[in-house]
Amino acid sequence: MSNTVSPFEVIVDTPDGRLDPEALLKRLPVDGVGAVVSFVGLTRGTEGDTNVLRLEFDAWKEELPKVLHRL
Repeated sequence: MSNTVSPFEVIVDTPDGRLDPEALLKRLPVDGVGAVVSFVGLTRGTEGDTNVLRLEFDAWKEELPKVLHRL
């Protein structure tokens, strides 16, 4: 029996460090999956006259799974 991913399964992880795509793939049952998709976004380099040096992501970790399941 192959281990397939349910179309309704959502994995939510908010690591403190860098995202590791290889580690995520090891957690996913990928037998029978046609593709693994990820998103990379771009941001502006300046905000007014100020250079953007870093971005901070803030999430309400307890609510994040609920929001992603609704999407």
